[in-house]
Amino acid sequence: MKIRFITTLLTALLTLSVLQAQEFEFTYEGQTLKYKVTAENEVRVEKLDDNLSGDVIIPSEVTLGKKKYKVTRLGWYSAFGRWIQSITIPSSVKSIESDAFSECDILSKIEVSKGNKHYSSKGGVLFNKAGDTLLAVPRTLTAYTIPNTVKHIGDEAFIYCNNLQNVVIPNSVTSIGEKAFSGCKNLQSVVIPNSVTSIGREAFDGCTPQNFVIPSSVTNIGDGAFGVFFSCFQDFNFNFTYEGVTLRYEIIAENEVWVTRRLDWDGCDFSGELKIPSEVEFESKKYKVTRIGDVAFDGCKNLQSVVIPNSVKTIGAGAFSRLKNLQSVVIPNSVVSIGAEAFMDCPNLQGIVIPNSVKNIGTQAFSGCKNLQSISMSESVANIDSLAFVQCTNLSKIEVSPNNRRYSLKDGTLYSKSGDTLFFVPKKTAAFTIPSTVKCIGDEAFAYCDSLRSIVIPNSVTSIGKSAFARCHNLQSVVIPNSVTSIKWCTFGGCTNLQSVVIPNSVTSIGGVAFSGCANLQNVVIPNSVTSIGTFAFADCRRLQSIVIPNSVTNFGIGAFGGTELQTFTVEAQTPPAFEEGLFENIVSNVVPTIYVPAASVEKYKAAEGWKYYADKIKPFE
Repeated sequence: MKIRFITTLLTALLTLSVLQAQEFEFTYEGQTLKYKVTAENEVRVEKLDDNLSGDVIIPSEVTLGKKKYKVTRLGWYSAFGRWIQSITIPSSVKSIESDAFSECDILSKIEVSKGNKHYSSKGGVLFNKAGDTLLAVPRTLTAYTIPNTVKHIGDEAFIYCNNLQNVVIPNSVTSIGEKAFSGCKNLQSVVIPNSVTSIGREAFDGCTPQNFVIPSSVTNIGDGAFGVFFSCFQDFNFNFTYEGVTLRYEIIAENEVWVTRRLDWDGCDFSGELKIPSEVEFESKKYKVTRIGDVAFDGCKNLQSVVIPNSVKTIGAGAFSRLKNLQSVVIPNSVVSIGAEAFMDCPNLQGIVIPNSVKNIGTQAFSGCKNLQSISMSESVANIDSLAFVQCTNLSKIEVSPNNRRYSLKDGTLYSKSGDTLFFVPKKTAAFTIPSTVKCIGDEAFAYCDSLRSIVIPNSVTSIGKSAFARCHNLQSVVIPNSVTSIKWCTFGGCTNLQSVVIPNSVTSIGGVAFSGCANLQNVVIPNSVTSIGTFAFADCRRLQSIVIPNSVTNFGIGAFGGTELQTFTVEAQTPPAFEEGLFENIVSNVVPTIYVPAASVEKYKAAEGWKYYADKIKPFE
């Protein structure tokens, strides 16, 4: 397979284990479960068929042949079948996937052994050890009062609790996780206390409550958080004509509608200005237009300007994406949330003003708006996704109200209010010295800065985010200070002119695609502190001819050095590091490099999994 800089592929590959996983079955207390080896002495419980039923007790230890393994993890997805009534989790478990119980239709009790250091249970409900995060409830619950010790409702905690009618959320709760109540179709009443500041993606998707209260304390609302509260109305679709334009609407509440994606012009062949009404009428009843639906106007390439009424609270995901001729849009002071990809790939949009009402700007909301030059944000904006303005290659000016409590501005650069996190720099920046007050460089902070040629990172910086310098095509050299402990996913990916990089001995891991696509990178020294090198970490570094792997490295990700011109590959470790197949996939010369290893370990390498395929290339170094 040709290695390419493809985000979706790499994301999927990064979920693969570095180990050659082995599956087996083990019977305990009359129940046979399937396990997968995830580490030298550890296993996780795998998904089984729907025949598993009754009360399930997970053992803390299982055996395969003569070897014993600790059970440390439950499931990746629906580890347990729909006929499970109760489950007991042993003290050995350290990790439980959020959807491990999502198909357990009649589960009535989750119990955790008291000796568990990571989880606890009370009344059949799963919590973290401290009891401040609610993780999972039995699907059979009809009503539940969340304890006032809880601060966080975890991802998918109540997912598909079809019998749940009422839930009481105390004012100790500050956040509601992704899909927390998704699919609770019989939920009748929800009152969110004014302690809550964040509601995750699709948190209430598929719910149809009659009473729902969102307080003003909420500053972050995830995409589709209130999904479709609309199922009880969704058959009520109608057309309404305003100023000569007919749009399709859908009733979503007693007096509210949204603009749906079903428009009545052929192929969205519409040009000029679009004015959306604040109010429409259907069967002698008036409705407020409160939402622009997901992908409602996606691809309307001849639309030049949009007037959104001040009745609209939410601009849905992809609502105005791919409008090739859109030049102006006025966002009214009623809008609270701008969804993911809302204005993505609108190349002629030049300026945007975010009003006081907006609290959340979703991922890639303005991504690919290549001619967007300026953005002005008010004091109310509390959450800007790191990808919100990615590939806005001409964005040169950001304005933020000095009264904003989350963000601050200095010399056109966006920081946290305290100044310790750098979020965004103008894309025309040629040279930049990061202030010594900065501790964290945010995800994508410098991404797509084609003009950036030099960067000075001070010792105050301890964290460099994912894709922080991705696609900075003219960046030639980087010195990473010894205050940084890891190089994350795609940090310098696609920096095609990067020739040298200094990695300090404070760094312990090099993440997936960290330097992928750095076509001119010739020299890199990996210090003896590094223990892992991620998937495609140096893929397509076509001028890289030799590299020395210190004895500290214990594993490699898939294709870590694929697509290079490596001629020599020296590994100093006495014990062969673990890796998935394809370590040198698509090597430029089609010839695997000579692999030098300690003389005493040559035979060990030749016999080791993965390495044995390169046995004829393995030689001792002096």
